[in-house]
Amino acid sequence: MTIRVPVGSDIKIQIYDINGDSVYERSGISGDNLWSGRNSGGRKVKPGLYIIKVTAEDSATGDYGKKLIRILVDYK
Repeated sequence: MTIRVPVGSDIKIQIYDINGDSVYERSGISGDNLWSGRNSGGRKVKPGLYIIKVTAEDSATGDYGKKLIRILVDYK
């Protein structure tokens, strides 16, 4: 999966489990690797459904965008 954002955007990513509990949060991200499937403590998350919230703000124009994505994590 690829999420494209304008160059120079301030990107924030928040990951929640199916219960709505925060699993991972990071801001100031650039590049293609937004999440490695690990929680804030560095451990692999349990298999299951997760909600990814990506927020981007273009620092030059002030444009703002948000995307919610559901993802199934399954280790095989």
